[in-house]
Amino acid sequence: MYKKIYILFLLILPITLTSCGFKKLKDSSKNLFYINSVNTSGDIRIGYYLKNEILLNSSKQSLNKINIEINSKKTNKIKTKDTTGTAKKYTLTIESQMIVSDSNYQKIFSKTFVNSVEYDVGKSVSTTLARERKSITSSKSVIAEEISKYLNIYF
Repeated sequence: MYKKIYILFLLILPITLTSCGFKKLKDSSKNLFYINSVNTSGDIRIGYYLKNEILLNSSKQSLNKINIEINSKKTNKIKTKDTTGTAKKYTLTIESQMIVSDSNYQKIFSKTFVNSVEYDVGKSVSTTLARERKSITSSKSVIAEEISKYLNIYF
């Protein structure tokens, strides 16, 4: 009986003492990549915002030197209409295609990030435009966070 318990103890002890392998995704002490250049095309405001957010993760001490090209596209479509044909809801979709290449401009990978947000039509045009701007801001911040996470995981 004691021999079985001793063998079971010897099997369970190494399993409990080994680590799970957890790592923080945003560890500022790590130098994962350095961005030589970021070229944006498409929607200028979205591209500028994504460029600034991505450059926050760049570290000059890194060995991975990369170049990034971002093509952003914003589409605004009517989701629902009432009986008279006027729009009641819009769907805003922001699509950003990222192409990452090394310092010799040899393509490493490309990935497309898409985010859609719905917003209602306001009583006035200014209310509708304010809701659209708010939707754009939230959508581009989600895409910037996704890109940063993806780059951190890849490198």
